[in-house]
Amino acid sequence: MRKVVFIILTMITLLCVKEQKSSAYFNQKADEKISKSGAPELDKALKAELNNALNQVSDFKLISEPNQDPEINMDFESTMETLILGEEKVQPYKLERISFTAYYGPRKNQGDYYHKTFKKDVAINGPGYETACKGHPPDENTIATDPKIFPCGTKIIMEDPLTGKEKTYIAKDRGSAIKGLKIDIFAGVGIEGLRKVRLIQRKSREILVKVIRPSQKRS
Repeated sequence: MRKVVFIILTMITLLCVKEQKSSAYFNQKADEKISKSGAPELDKALKAELNNALNQVSDFKLISEPNQDPEINMDFESTMETLILGEEKVQPYKLERISFTAYYGPRKNQGDYYHKTFKKDVAINGPGYETACKGHPPDENTIATDPKIFPCGTKIIMEDPLTGKEKTYIAKDRGSAIKGLKIDIFAGVGIEGLRKVRLIQRKSREILVKVIRPSQKRS
């Protein structure tokens, strides 16, 4: 039940900061929500902690206009996670602009190839049987990265080019052509992998993503 209370109060705190409401407004809404949820009365320590977080974030004045820049919104969310969620918070992320491409595991006799032949596709994409980081078969969350920028285990949270939904990719592979702020999304194997590569390549562009490197530990 305490976790339910915690989630309710976190949402109210976010609302208060975005709408520039006072801590008095927070207290009023908190009491209303807790009462309606059927949860026991909120202990004073947790309420004081969230109130303090509200005051701290309000001082930053990150949100001031109705049509905010998405980068500011994402920074705001990360700040709230850091200040409010304590032990239950998600891992902190850093905002970075990257570009993306796609690769796949070609198979013999698939009938069609990105670079016209099986041999050329294997030379550029690799066979797609195992990743460079741990030697496991690549999966739908695998990305190839420059290990100097995004070491193995780095999480990249971004829009899935195929579905448009947010997705978490993990750096499990690397490639000689992947340098700097660029990732290569593993699209699968064979003719279906090739089909997805072509779809992703058409949408290739520079985008803003959330990056969680292995060194960014939970607080």
